Amino acid sequence: MSTRKPIILAVQSPLHVGTGSRIAGSRLSFAPCVRDEGRAPIVPSSTLSGALARRIASSRRKGGVTASPISIDCSSAEVALFPFRTARGVFVWGTTASRLGRLLLSVRAQASVPETLPVTRNEVLVSETFSSAEGGELFLEEYAFRAVKHAELSATLLAVANAVFGEQDSFFRERLLNGTALLADESFSQLLEISTEVAEAFPVDAATKRSHGRVDTIECLPAETVLTAEVSESAELEPLRPYAVQLGARQRVGHGICRMTMFGEVTQ
Repeated sequence: MSTRKPIILAVQSPLHVGTGSRIAGSRLSFAPCVRDEGRAPIVPSSTLSGALARRIASSRRKGGVTASPISIDCSSAEVALFPFRTARGVFVWGTTASRLGRLLLSVRAQASVPETLPVTRNEVLVSETFSSAEGGELFLEEYAFRAVKHAELSATLLAVANAVFGEQDSFFRERLLNGTALLADESFSQLLEISTEVAEAFPVDAATKRSHGRVDTIECLPAETVLTAEVSESAELEPLRPYAVQLGARQRVGHGICRMTMFGEVTQ
């Protein structure tokens, strides 16, 4: 048996973990983010374990500990909550029953996702206090959904809010309770295809200090995306609380900053 700790990553600045390939033209290039088999963006396990290993190495150096190999085993980080834009210009978190279930497992919440959630591809389930629907409709990006209030979902979101945010982070606690929509898997996947953020960069020649005249664009997970993963237990991770990790590309300009919260152990 192995003991692993569930973790939650809250993205705080645009996060790009690329595939290593780039779609290039004469004036424009585009670097897509890594996606899983279902076309959902992920943070690969190698990226996450590498960032944690660098953090531990830094902690060792500050403590005067002799360097030694660091090995961290963790899963890929998957999207649990994604911020979609509404017709009002505000954002709501979107999720699915399976992703919400994994989030509940991560935070060890004393609740479960209702077994029967009558959500179709044209509907979203929302809490009884949800406030972003207009006339029973919710517009996410360029799609319209019928918003259905669901009492059991309200109780589930309350359990997650209490476990993840408590009373300390009132803004995100209220966002989860009053601004989360549960979608069908197919609808969620379609929205993820068009809702990632695109960041631009203008390469500069090192010798002339002038722009090449080309625009490099990269696909990013936007701030306020929430991901879940699991990491192998390590005594060296404990002193790092509160966890702050930086992942992916363009770290020098502040991209890829994430807040990581670790929860109780799961024995497998």
